[in-house]
Amino acid sequence: MTVKAYLVKDDFRNTSRKVMIHSDEHFGPEADMASKLVTHWGMVSARPDGEDSSGRAKLDLMSPEDVVRRACDTTALFFEEVRKRGWIFPSISQEDYKKYLGAEDAVDD
Repeated sequence: MTVKAYLVKDDFRNTSRKVMIHSDEHFGPEADMASKLVTHWGMVSARPDGEDSSGRAKLDLMSPEDVVRRACDTTALFFEEVRKRGWIFPSISQEDYKKYLGAEDAVDD
């Protein structure tokens, strides 16, 4: 996935420029839903830690390092799987989008 930023005139009524972010891939509906499920379920920051004196389960918080590692591992696996399933779709190239906007409007600063 490539993400680029560039400046473009807002529109014909306004001569100010704004930053446009362009990505060459976008989620399909399946990848979008899977992403939401990973966000919802994926970052439980506690793990079993035995039982207390009354027999109730105890939980131990994951360390910040473990939370970050889990987030990165989950993200890598998520993108690998949705690409394998074909749930990410190519988008128009930045160059073609600049042509659509008009060459005089697009600036690579």
